[in-house]
Amino acid sequence: MLVKDSSDYLLAVVPGEHYLDVKSLGEHLNRDLQMADESELGKLFVDCKEGAVPALGIAYGLTTLVDESLLE
Repeated sequence: MLVKDSSDYLLAVVPGEHYLDVKSLGEHLNRDLQMADESELGKLFVDCKEGAVPALGIAYGLTTLVDESLLE
């Protein structure tokens, strides 16, 4: 999921069946985060299918957080 604040984007990679609590994440990181909208996805991920968010944020210069359950 792509989230943002006034200074930058952040990619949060979570399992498909999980919900990302953007407010809690923002509080944990001390940032005022909100979900990016679909028009922003197309600008950042020009080589991907419309609406797709790749899990490889580093390839796009994005700070990426990965849910630990995906590392097991």
